[in-house]
Amino acid sequence: MSYCRVESSELETLFVRAFSEPALRPAFLRLLMRSEVLALTVLQPDEFNRAIVTYRRKDGALAVPVFTSEQAHAMSGSEALSNIEMPVATSIMTRDLMTSMHGYHVHLNPGGTFSRNFSPEEAAWLLNQKSLEFGVDDPSVLTKDMGVRLKNLDVSLPRVEAALARAFLATPEVVRAFLVEVDRMRQGSLERTLMVVVQAPPSAPLTNAVRTIFGETYDHLLLVDLCFDEGDKGALQTLARIAARPFYERLGRGGYLPVRIY
Repeated sequence: MSYCRVESSELETLFVRAFSEPALRPAFLRLLMRSEVLALTVLQPDEFNRAIVTYRRKDGALAVPVFTSEQAHAMSGSEALSNIEMPVATSIMTRDLMTSMHGYHVHLNPGGTFSRNFSPEEAAWLLNQKSLEFGVDDPSVLTKDMGVRLKNLDVSLPRVEAALARAFLATPEVVRAFLVEVDRMRQGSLERTLMVVVQAPPSAPLTNAVRTIFGETYDHLLLVDLCFDEGDKGALQTLARIAARPFYERLGRGGYLPVRIY
């Protein structure tokens, strides 16, 4: 993966915007993982080497405080950091920090107005991603050669499902829709995504609607794929084999088409 050095203000601006514009969160994560942040360091007893500062949260977990800029560090109101003697803000690649501090929480701008904690599990997930996509990605044709495996979701996403159902209700071509989990090989590595499989012809307006809905209602870390299948891509047959249940289904004939939301 190639890295880029960006001004802290760019990362910080996108971080702040991502709080009020959920659609920007994947873009922020992508930029964060390719950027430098400021970590606090202190001299080791040998007075030659420096160690990254950690602190214990109120719940007992160990966390690494990092900042998007010198200003964010100066404005931090974290009591846990007030007793650290003579810390130095040191630039470090986010990826390098998460790798070296494996098992720690990474707290971005602690004590600030805009603050985000990444759990050890979230940090590990981010490190394992070869790329962080923005928005909804329309995948290629599904074939056995691609090594794609569809699985039923083990969680419920009622807000997402309800918003999607309203959009599908306004599109008569949509017959059914499924939300499933997908394991697929991309660039030689296994990637896990959420996939919306829509039984309908491909539609640019509907793609944009789905992208907007996920940006407004979905704040999880999994990337999202959108697949339109009219019976020619194999997704519907696979869903039938795993007994997947649609969260949206258009029923009946004529003008009266009730909707089921599971």
